[in-house]
Amino acid sequence: DLKIRLGDSILIGSFVNFTPKTIKWTPPDGLSCDNCLPVFARPINTTDYKLVVTDSFGCIVSDKFTINVSKLRHVYIPTAFSPDGNGTNDKFLLYSDNSVEKILRMQIYNRWGALVFSKTDCLPNLEAEGWNGTSNSSQVVPDTYIYFFEVLFKDGNVEIYSGDVSLVR
Repeated sequence: DLKIRLGDSILIGSFVNFTPKTIKWTPPDGLSCDNCLPVFARPINTTDYKLVVTDSFGCIVSDKFTINVSKLRHVYIPTAFSPDGNGTNDKFLLYSDNSVEKILRMQIYNRWGALVFSKTDCLPNLEAEGWNGTSNSSQVVPDTYIYFFEVLFKDGNVEIYSGDVSLVR
């Protein structure tokens, strides 16, 4: 049995001491190919796989195994950033591993509840997708701001992350 994290893939190679006539993986879910060796597997749920290989004489060899998918959500949201143009921590964004499909909604509010930044359908880990500390093309004052992220994971689950971030200059 194998274990991977949600969004990761693993190369599965089975070795046979004959030339296969047919190769069949079941179920095909999450596999790069259901009739070849080796194969990449990227299941979104824990899956029991079966491989059946037949030779030219009709002899059949099979194997079963499970790929356990860990669904721990590896998401990091900074508590502060400094949009001062020095190239370090200039944008506020969500960081994640491969388990995140996309950020459905990202919103930033000031202390009075006014929306200062909003973005939809963006990706984690990309500076270009983050908030640069401006609102309506003007720099906002150093303060604590409230964030809201609606995150879609590769297994179809949606989770909400909210909290506060300090903007320092």
